[in-house]
Amino acid sequence: MSQSEAGKGDAPRKQQDQKAYEEGWDRIFGGSHRKKAIKYVMNFYGVPESDAKTLYIDEVEAAERLYEKGALP
Repeated sequence: MSQSEAGKGDAPRKQQDQKAYEEGWDRIFGGSHRKKAIKYVMNFYGVPESDAKTLYIDEVEAAERLYEKGALP
């Protein structure tokens, strides 16, 4: 039986530069839409901003995976 690629890329990279990651994330996903989404997540789940950013990132990544599989238009 061949090995599956499931989960490939789902773990953080080793020796990841967290500051560079955050700056890149802000550059790509920054803006008023992101700020509104973060505030919504904070209010909806009642979590601090750092947790809301993590939840928002998870949602963005999940949507990207669904789009790649053709599940989203």
